[in-house]
Amino acid sequence: MEAKEFRSPALPHRAPSAVAAVLVSLGSFASLLAQFDAATPGQWLPPTPEVMAQVSRCESSRDRAARDTCVRQVVAARLERLERLEHQLGEDRLASR
Repeated sequence: MEAKEFRSPALPHRAPSAVAAVLVSLGSFASLLAQFDAATPGQWLPPTPEVMAQVSRCESSRDRAARDTCVRQVVAARLERLERLEHQLGEDRLASR
């Protein structure tokens, strides 16, 4: 039996395949990112004028620890407010049934 020799395709034949593989990979990655972006909620703390004013007061402090504490308090107050609104909406839905 005679051994057959297989030659790999030349570079001009491999390049289009490599480009196609890269494009398919990038397309799949972009699709995956788009799905995750669509599944996540919007900004949880949008930069409203009220929030920006509160944070700017925090930023006026020279002490870093005080700034961080102030910003945390702003965020905590906003989250508490949102939780109250969600709770009220839930109660309103139950009452309307």
